[in-house]
Order: sequence, then structure tokens, then C-alpha cells
Amino acid sequence: MKTKAILPLLLLGAFAIWFLFNELMAIPSSLDTSKLVLSSNSPEHGRIKIYKPVSIKVAQESIPFPVKIPSYIPFESTGQEKVTITDWDGEGNRVMIEVPYMQDSKSQKNNKLLILEARNFNNYDMLDTKQNKVLLDDGRIAHFYYRSGSSILTWDENEIEYTLMYIIHSTDDFDSHQSTYETQKKELITIANNMKHTRMHSF
Repeated sequence: MKTKAILPLLLLGAFAIWFLFNELMAIPSSLDTSKLVLSSNSPEHGRIKIYKPVSIKVAQESIPFPVKIPSYIPFESTGQEKVTITDWDGEGNRVMIEVPYMQDSKSQKNNKLLILEARNFNNYDMLDTKQNKVLLDDGRIAHFYYRSGSSILTWDENEIEYTLMYIIHSTDDFDSHQSTYETQKKELITIANNMKHTRMHSF
């Protein structure tokens, strides 16, 4: 009986190791530009390179680190999300992605925008002393910052720095500063707690 009970656990462990190995093997050591095209917004001089927006799938196959994206959005988005990739050192080692989630235009009361940034280097030391520390479900500490209808939540996970920016342009005169602050804080924490890996492999 004990052998029968242990066997499924061994198989599960072996599968987990195999899956992790495939994940690591699928990640390029530096930015893979084979499917990327430089944007006209890319500076002519200097090392920074900005690429034209691509699908989430292409971005995941190109960047040199695994990244999570939101599985929960606090509004109905257009569903046409594209990823802008920026190479900050020009050598494909310091890479950032930016994914804007825009609210579907059917909603008339608010105009909402959520932006996800993820990078494999530290950048967000710019937050001032008004930031608030919050605790995520997995025990990680995140930093929340709010100003004039827009808010930022940033945290580190497995050497990847994540930043969520949430902007609400409300047409409701009764939408108070405090309610907007509390709503955005709650929503950003919920989004951060529901980030998922999307890299897929064939079995």
C-alpha cells in the first residue's frame, strides 16, 4: 500500500522536474530579435532599442526571462493587447516589456487603462516616501503609490521587477478621491495576486 501511495508522488515530482527543465530550455539567454522589428520610435543614437508591438506569444518567445501576465483585469478590455519590448543596453540583456490593457469603449462612465511593465533589472527606485507597503498573498512585499486618479504597484519576483499602472478618468462627479484611492489599491493587489505564466510548450 505504501509503495502504491508513493508512486503517484514520484511521478508528479518527475513531471515537475521535466516541466521546469523545458521552461528553462525555452528561454533565450538574451533577447531574441528574429521575430522583432525596430520601431520608428527607437532612438537613432544610443544603445536603447524599441521594437514594434508584438503579440504576447511572440514576446514570451523573444525575451530572456519568464514573465507573468494578469489573469484578472478589473474591466472589460478590448482584447487586442500588444507588447512593446525595449532593449535598454542594446545587447539584449536588460529588457523590459510593456503591455497596455485598454477598456472597451462600450463603457461610458469611466475610461480605464491598465499598463503592465516587467523587466529583468531594477528600475523603480523613483517612488517617493508617499508609497505604502502592502502584502501580497504569497508573502511578497509590494509598494503602492497613488496620485490624482492614477496608481502604481511594484514588486520583485524571481529577480523580475513588475510594475502595474492603473489610470481611471472618471466622468462621475461623485467619485471621490478616497473611493478612487481605495478602489485602485484593492484592484491592483488583486491583479498582482492573479498573475500567471503564459509560456506554452508542446508535449
